[in-house]
Amino acid sequence: MKYSFLTTLLTTLLVLALLTTGALAAPLTTNTASRNYIVGVSASAQENRLLSHLERYGEIVNAYPEVNEYVVRITSPRSLDSLRRSKYVTYVHPDVFVYPASVPNDPLYDQQWYLPHVGAPFAWNISSVGSLVAVIDTGINLDHEDLSIVGGWNAITHPGNNCTGGNISEASGIGHGTRVAGIIGAVGNNAVGITGVMWDAQLLIARVTNRTDGLAPLSRVLAAAREAAECGAKVVSVSYSGVEQQTVQVTGEYIKSLDSLLVYSAGNGNINFTSFDHEDVIVVGATNEFDGRADFSNYGTAIDIVAPGVNMFSTYFGNGYVVEPHGNGTSYSTALVAGALGLLRGYDDSLTAQEAEDRLYSAAIDLGDEQTFGHGLLFLSDLLPPLPLCSDGLDNDGDGATDFPADFSCSSADDDDETNPMAACQDGIDNDGDGFVDLDDLGCYGLQDNDEFNVYNCVDGDNGTFAYTASQVCDNFGCVQDMCVSPLFGYQFVEEWVCVNGIKQKILYDCPTGCDLQNTMYDGQNIVAGACAGAQPTSCIDPDGPDGFFTNTTVTTNVNGAEIQSITDWCLPGNSSVVREYWCDEWNQPAYTDFSCDSGCVDGRCLP
Repeated sequence: MKYSFLTTLLTTLLVLALLTTGALAAPLTTNTASRNYIVGVSASAQENRLLSHLERYGEIVNAYPEVNEYVVRITSPRSLDSLRRSKYVTYVHPDVFVYPASVPNDPLYDQQWYLPHVGAPFAWNISSVGSLVAVIDTGINLDHEDLSIVGGWNAITHPGNNCTGGNISEASGIGHGTRVAGIIGAVGNNAVGITGVMWDAQLLIARVTNRTDGLAPLSRVLAAAREAAECGAKVVSVSYSGVEQQTVQVTGEYIKSLDSLLVYSAGNGNINFTSFDHEDVIVVGATNEFDGRADFSNYGTAIDIVAPGVNMFSTYFGNGYVVEPHGNGTSYSTALVAGALGLLRGYDDSLTAQEAEDRLYSAAIDLGDEQTFGHGLLFLSDLLPPLPLCSDGLDNDGDGATDFPADFSCSSADDDDETNPMAACQDGIDNDGDGFVDLDDLGCYGLQDNDEFNVYNCVDGDNGTFAYTASQVCDNFGCVQDMCVSPLFGYQFVEEWVCVNGIKQKILYDCPTGCDLQNTMYDGQNIVAGACAGAQPTSCIDPDGPDGFFTNTTVTTNVNGAEIQSITDWCLPGNSSVVREYWCDEWNQPAYTDFSCDSGCVDGRCLP
């Protein structure tokens, strides 16, 4: 949506009224950077002409080419008015200082009441490990016993430095960044302090202010958010005001293009946001313990989802934990949503940013009024897809065994039925009556074999009589390798092992160009595996077929039309009644059968 100057005017009047009554400790926005403006420009504008054009109206302070934005210091109202009418400019609004979205104290409630309220323990049954989540805020208490980070940078002193460098310790007088970080990812299940939404979080910290009041220019906040996504953050959490500005949507679109998600707080002015609805920003409102709208939370069509935001117990200065002061705000609602998305994307890293956002909304609890609650209340119970029963860590069928492969009823980790009947080869019963049980029975080739009557199991590594590959063949009695044999004939032959009726058997192949000795395996002195050298034949011709025992013919093999071998049927020496009949196998290789002739063998054929 286009930025509404009417909204700004009404907001300013409301702030003045609240400050007069003392009802709000900090303004919604303050123009302390009154002469700096964020200027969105046309993507088609030529850079040199554009820069010259902008410099006519003021001083260029910063440039953000990834989103076609500049920060320009304007020197006069007339220059500002002319800039807004420029054909190169798509929007102009003040680079206001935005502030952390927390509000004055409310009564203290039970510690971390909000986590079971949004179903976090159900999600933890599935996973508690998070993806990389960036916290764009006031820094973090680096010495806190319950906080652990993977890195960070000071966006004032080290912008554009690949998310490293500078002081990232807490700057805020109320510990705002530390509290937000604790809700997202305080270390869980460590017998210390509290837990975040993610027990095992990867937190990337961007400190965007050096002020104790937490104020920071919006342009710096958004630049840090974009840099975090560029550094690989899957979720970027911004618990600041300013969400109504059009530049927030521009940054959200850029971040989503990097497969990341921008989560932004709705703010705490009790304002009805109806003038915008950012498509690429997850805008978070706050609820109370009774699932009603927190009385400070902004609302309207801009809201995408809501989460608890009152009496939020979290990490603080020192090694402390606190609700008051400043324990309320959409800042903490935003932290809950960011932590939930981090948990989801850590559990299933195949999800795209859009898929994760869609799942967030579909898992939310419908609270009725979309103008107030958006898609509804954050709910983690249905956010993470449940694990299959055979990998959920539970003994679902009560048999004393848990999950795959310990539970024999599980065929795999993805099996969702732990009560499947046991296969015959794992049920502890002698099903075929041969005196052997399960894997001690030669009829069983594995735990999932449901036929104890199988006699043998045989596996051939090259899937048949393939003499051009050295492989291993295994059956119930052990394993053997294909081998180069007959050293007296220059290793002319390969002993090719195959499976026949579940038992390994060998066939002797006469290799046209000998064994491939350069690529065979040795046990130190002896050849222990081998294959025929050269290319596998592409065709084989046998004039009399595999049963031509009464004719004498020659089998020829070819590679791409060129003959490489010819072998003629012959009578075995020393035994005038046996003919060696050559034929073509399925691999276009010559195979043979030794056939006993009733009337004797002459000239490579049986006598009739």
